[in-house]
Amino acid sequence: MYLSIEGVLVTMMNNRPNFTKDLVAQLRESYGGIFKVFETEIPTSIRMTESSARGKSIFAFDPKGKVAAAYEKLTQEVIENDRERQEVQCELRSVQTAR
Repeated sequence: MYLSIEGVLVTMMNNRPNFTKDLVAQLRESYGGIFKVFETEIPTSIRMTESSARGKSIFAFDPKGKVAAAYEKLTQEVIENDRERQEVQCELRSVQTAR
């Protein structure tokens, strides 16, 4: 068994400064062909800091907040990526078996 990297996740994202948007765009452009860069970005939020300080997950502390929503979106993205990877592996096995 081995560890594999699923992708790169942008966290503590603040969309207000243009340099942040530019940096993320450069990350996607430079590394998007090498690594999966998730479309989901986890925003910065004081609620996340507060939840961590209280020892609670963001889902328990602020379930309707923007950070919880972003993590839910990430979960769906990871599930979809896994589904696509399984389909490709199944197709490869079919091709190899047919030979």
